[in-house]
Amino acid sequence: MKVKKNLKGASVVGVLIVLVLIAAAVVVAYMLLNGKFGLGKGQASADKGSETVSASQDETPDDDEIAEKEAEPAAAESVTLQVTVKGDKYSYDGGEFDLDALIAAIQKENNPSVEIYDDGGLAEKLDELTAALTENGIPYVDKTAE
Repeated sequence: MKVKKNLKGASVVGVLIVLVLIAAAVVVAYMLLNGKFGLGKGQASADKGSETVSASQDETPDDDEIAEKEAEPAAAESVTLQVTVKGDKYSYDGGEFDLDALIAAIQKENNPSVEIYDDGGLAEKLDELTAALTENGIPYVDKTAE
């Protein structure tokens, strides 16, 4: 007597198993690439090994800490320049300049910031100076009102 086996149910189960395996592989690959599984920094959950894991994490700086340390010296090297508006000229570093020459001299400095003072200068020249500094991305502090 021949027995016919119903293979339709087995093929559906086989397809479901393959789909579950593919989904699991995708999740594991995602976690591996984002450092959330196995190779990442992770957090220790065992009481015994937590001190060792946290100590090794504290010794190794991450990318954000390295970037902050590299950026700090640049901020520390900022040069504050004092510019005084006198009549229709600008006084800086012992000399008098017109606007274009002053901006060129300021831009030669490493990471400049400008303090603006007034010594009988024209309001129009002060406005031109602040507009030029803003246009060239040079930070300034207007000390003319003090």
